[in-house]
Amino acid sequence: MRLFAVAAALWFVAPAVSSYAQAPAAPAPAAQPAQLPFPAGAKYAFVNVQRIAAEHTAESTVSAVSLPKDEMKGRIIGREGRNIKSFESATGVTLLIDESPQMVLVSSFDPVRREVARVALEGLVKDGRIHPASIEEFVKRAQEEIDLSTTQAGEDAVARLNINGLHPEIIKLLGRLKYRFSYNQNVLDHSVETAFIASLIASEVGL
Repeated sequence: MRLFAVAAALWFVAPAVSSYAQAPAAPAPAAQPAQLPFPAGAKYAFVNVQRIAAEHTAESTVSAVSLPKDEMKGRIIGREGRNIKSFESATGVTLLIDESPQMVLVSSFDPVRREVARVALEGLVKDGRIHPASIEEFVKRAQEEIDLSTTQAGEDAVARLNINGLHPEIIKLLGRLKYRFSYNQNVLDHSVETAFIASLIASEVGL
């Protein structure tokens, strides 16, 4: 009787043991890719870039000048186009006058020239006297105004960075970056931002 019980138990257990023996082995865990060391210099750059908050501003090669009324377009063009020719010659830009209501476009790849032309044209429109002599006068005023503005922008940038002893011409050239944009970011602001990041990295590495 005891022999029969053992045989019966083996008869029930044998299929389970056989199926377990035939079951495929569990796949080995996939090898993890080797972790590359994080360069110390990249860490400093990454951390310090996050510490700088910068604004991004889009800019194109065209500036718009609003007009009080559409009749002003004819006065800007002048008889036989003498006013617009005089203005374009004095500023080095192109005036785009089309069907856009109460608006004139100033086009130039040079942002400083475009800003001078915009300021001069706004002054002419406000004054109302548009002829070659007044155009020359207002363009000269605008150039002087932009020169002061660029110098002030350069001095402000240098003061923010706490840099001393720069030549005035370098400060003025630096200020001209106020009107330049690259990849939709103001070049002057980007330069100041880069200088701050370089200063933070230098302090991190003990320079």
